[in-house]
Amino acid sequence: MTQPKSSLSILGLELYVHLGWPDQERKEKQLVKLDIHLTFVNPPKACQSDLLTDTICYAGLIDQLHDYLANKTFHLIEHLTNEIYQFLKSCLPAGTMLRVILTKHPAITGLTGGICFSLANEK
Repeated sequence: MTQPKSSLSILGLELYVHLGWPDQERKEKQLVKLDIHLTFVNPPKACQSDLLTDTICYAGLIDQLHDYLANKTFHLIEHLTNEIYQFLKSCLPAGTMLRVILTKHPAITGLTGGICFSLANEK
């Protein structure tokens, strides 16, 4: 029997970061939103055990990410996305596929949906 595919998504995580090309824009933290999509090689054992220790604790992962970003400054959304991607990759079990999508809402006239940049190691 084939293992079912399993995934976990964290959607709309609000992060406040020092981000922007001009110094003035980076002065105050600004809101960005992060979507994280994990696809597992095998379903987590927690599907059967119902134990937190048998899966990824998303609250703990989010706390670690907040701590990691707390005192960092970024010029570009691409660099921030890569930093988040690399950090999360280091926290995940080997073989886990990861996609991160970061959305920024710059003050550009007529722009209502924001700017997104993503990185993934999906197949």
